[in-house]
Amino acid sequence: MRGTKGGGGLNTLIRVLYLVNWVVGIAVILYGLKRGLSGHTPALLIAVSVIIVGPLEDILKKWVRRRVQAREEEPAVRVVDLATSAAFLILLLTAIYIMP
Repeated sequence: MRGTKGGGGLNTLIRVLYLVNWVVGIAVILYGLKRGLSGHTPALLIAVSVIIVGPLEDILKKWVRRRVQAREEEPAVRVVDLATSAAFLILLLTAIYIMP
């Protein structure tokens, strides 16, 4: 985990929140996939949206950081952030729209 050296209690809070995010994210993905594969499309869309703003966004940001020049890194990472956020919101909107 990056950025957690020093800082005492704040670092403990960061670690706890990091763990909570991963555990809850995995639970949402697995349960959403289970329900989605059983025919509940909104649950599948929610699972995919969490995959996009979680692990996929992390992978894309690392990929961008390795491939762009230093002066272009911040804007390129921001593009990834905005694109994954837009995809997340579009999928959630679609899930809400198609719910009975």
